[in-house]
Amino acid sequence: MKCGIKALQQIRCVRLMDDEHFIDRLEHFVYLYENNLGWYPVVSFTNGTKSQFGAAIFYRKKPLSLSLKAAWRNAVLYNTRLRFSRSHLQGNILWKFGLTGRLRNRDDLEYYGLGAYPEKDSRNRFHGEQKSGVYQQKIQRLLFVTGMRPDSHWQFFYTSYIEKRQLGNPAANQSTNLDQVFAPGSIPGVWHGAGSANRQFYNELAGYFDTRKKHDRISPGWHVESYIGLSTGVAADRSRFLRAGGACAFYLPVIKNNRLIVPKIAFNMIENLQENTPVSFAYYPKHRSFRGVSGRTLLRTDKYSFVPSLEYQWPLSSILNGYMFLDYLLVADDLQKLSFNQAPYIYGLGINLKDGTRFFVGTGSEGIRITVKIGLSSRSDDRTRWQ
Repeated sequence: MKCGIKALQQIRCVRLMDDEHFIDRLEHFVYLYENNLGWYPVVSFTNGTKSQFGAAIFYRKKPLSLSLKAAWRNAVLYNTRLRFSRSHLQGNILWKFGLTGRLRNRDDLEYYGLGAYPEKDSRNRFHGEQKSGVYQQKIQRLLFVTGMRPDSHWQFFYTSYIEKRQLGNPAANQSTNLDQVFAPGSIPGVWHGAGSANRQFYNELAGYFDTRKKHDRISPGWHVESYIGLSTGVAADRSRFLRAGGACAFYLPVIKNNRLIVPKIAFNMIENLQENTPVSFAYYPKHRSFRGVSGRTLLRTDKYSFVPSLEYQWPLSSILNGYMFLDYLLVADDLQKLSFNQAPYIYGLGINLKDGTRFFVGTGSEGIRITVKIGLSSRSDDRTRWQ
């Protein structure tokens, strides 16, 4: 049993160190990596979407690490990432440097249009009765992250990446393809149906403050994060836009210190800085913290995006936590237009293992959703993982 618990601790710490925007305490890194070479499985399953299976292989010898992660479904649905990182202690400040290459391809992404009510928004023009379009997207990205952790509460990051993003129709000519659903000119940043290529150079500053003693366990406290980023088109891409946002959560104990009520809100926005060049819809705010749909679906998006949620968390065992949740998704092109009226929502029940494995079942405005994730980041709203 002790060996099993130690294995879970090792996987958990690998996962934390594997997140670009998280710096684990150095003593955890040193203590848990007596074995330099290892692996863990990667599984993503949600009803109504295509599952992916894979593995991550890592080699760590302090203060360096190298990892390769891959999840595969077929030739047009895969996600691979090669990453090198280094941790360095300078006085009381822990630094982290990471260089990542990523190649991602997916042919079942879904777009509903702009606005809180896409079918009623004049910016969207539909060919027929179909209200969402399916498209293929291939991303090639080289990412650099520098982070510092001055104490147990604060973390700061500078993120920079250059990417090529290609949009297109899935191979099969279906009535659900993006250019068959939306009229020409009604998809931001895409001029001919779903055929487009974007090249962007992105730079971001972010800060995190967390008073909890344990980031991956039930622990009272509060958490706040914020970011601001500038993206500029490269070569023929003339677009330029600003991103900003953050999140705030309070972990309030109701029974002892291990049964918590957690109100949270996540906020993202985009501002076009090049008036005559529309920003591609693929760069509009994503809503990965909203659990009502899978990450492949852009259900609602606009200039402003909010995901308010409420959770109740409690321990089930030494390595297992349970939670109940309620999420909403609000978007608008003006803050004064934000409304809960007819906004997408989901409520449900789930469990988390200390190694990061997550399972939940929920229902709401978009129907029933069952999700299992193993070996994937728990930091759901990290911009570096937006599709």
